[in-house]
Amino acid sequence: MRFATLALLAPVLLLPSEVDAQRSRRRFVSEHSRNHASVRRAFASVTEKARQSTVRVKKEGRVVSLGVIVSADGYIVTQAAVIGPTVECQLATGESFHATRVGVDESQNIALLEIKADKKLPAIEWAENLNITPGSWVISTGTSEVPFAIGIMSTQVHSRRKGFLGVQLSRQSAPARLAVITPDSAAARAGLRVDDVVLRLDATEVDTSEQLSAAIGSHQPGDTVKLRIRRGARELDVEATLGINTEVATNPQERFWGPLSALRTGFSEVIQHDTVLRPEQCGGPLLNLDGKAVGVNVARPGRVESLALTARSVERIIKRLEPRKRRRRM
Repeated sequence: MRFATLALLAPVLLLPSEVDAQRSRRRFVSEHSRNHASVRRAFASVTEKARQSTVRVKKEGRVVSLGVIVSADGYIVTQAAVIGPTVECQLATGESFHATRVGVDESQNIALLEIKADKKLPAIEWAENLNITPGSWVISTGTSEVPFAIGIMSTQVHSRRKGFLGVQLSRQSAPARLAVITPDSAAARAGLRVDDVVLRLDATEVDTSEQLSAAIGSHQPGDTVKLRIRRGARELDVEATLGINTEVATNPQERFWGPLSALRTGFSEVIQHDTVLRPEQCGGPLLNLDGKAVGVNVARPGRVESLALTARSVERIIKRLEPRKRRRRM
């Protein structure tokens, strides 16, 4: 197969008036698009092994996510956001098994499940290293013979974890005056008040609201920062330990894009790609052109933007969530 020729294929164009992005893509997709069935079918041999390691996760009979078999003895990772205490996992063979939740990392949208099968299961083959760069082809597959989407990596591997102070600033650019303090936020716990003016964050002098936002955004959740503030006629030094913003920003155009994921930020290390996924199509593997998993799709945060948690991040989470008894056996 000559993958190089695929670079000439045009991107999918979605009508601005569509309500269901996935349905419209199927209906209007051009035969020259990389997501036309004939193109996706060309990748079937690449994804054959990985699809056997992919499951459909069902809750109350409805598919709510994909999942990835990560060990032959029945451990599966999937999306945490849609998982209850018990669900059902359907293999590519059509067999279904009751699954029990072993552990959850809600911040990374990863849940570890366990099923009891009377045979060894085909565990996913992780890529030994990421070895992909912006512009690389990536493949999202389910349990069907043909992968459901072909995408392109959009940016370098990066973190979606930005420090969150929990304030809204006044509409005037200068000075950086606090207009709203979010309850139970880093700012509230640090004792910041409405009308405080921020003069400095660590060693960075702050003259405007934009400078303060940039300074906060350059830090990670968990970082402790020192703020010099002016409160009335006094200047004070305040320390705040930054948190994570769990509020999801909305866009008025979202109703035209199709459903987005509820959790869209806070991820430690992600591969961003331009695949259009439905939320229930997350949880499955993201593959390179060798058919090996470079990550697990965890979110669709935008119109043509999807995120996969890197394989190494997923493996670290698995080790943390595994029962201790099993760790000793490995």
